[in-house]
Amino acid sequence: VTGKDDDCKAYARYVVDRLGLPGQRWLFKLDPVPELAVETLRVKEKELVTLGQEQKDCFDPRDSGREIEPAEWAARLEKLDRGTPGRLLDIRSGYEWDVGRFKGAERPSCDVFSQMTPATLGLGDADRDDPVMIYCTGGIRCEYVGSMLRRHGFSDVCKLRGGIQHY
Repeated sequence: VTGKDDDCKAYARYVVDRLGLPGQRWLFKLDPVPELAVETLRVKEKELVTLGQEQKDCFDPRDSGREIEPAEWAARLEKLDRGTPGRLLDIRSGYEWDVGRFKGAERPSCDVFSQMTPATLGLGDADRDDPVMIYCTGGIRCEYVGSMLRRHGFSDVCKLRGGIQHY
């Protein structure tokens, strides 16, 4: 959120007051500036992520996995690297994976986010009790995929809080 400092903070409070769920933590990137570049603001609603039908049907913002902070994420990455059971899934596009990823992250097998399902992510019944770590750029896609995985019975879904942009 960019604007005058007090306005940025007021906007963040406004969003949390109207959209917040009990126990949910919000992450805002505030970019206060002393003077606005544009005096008038128009907000347009648009879909940030194009969803598939299964993602829409499964979405429950109260049960999309557990957000973990970067320090815990790094510790879990080390455990995976040492052979601890679990999966590390990059929920971004194949292009984003090609540009950079965490060591051991699996490349998405589908090129379109709306096609992601447990099967296209390479997950099956045998993976339901293993930890599944998912990450994306800012966290939005993980909300949907995490919710879908939880709905499909995956018991330990962890998401990197704020995505890799906050890592």
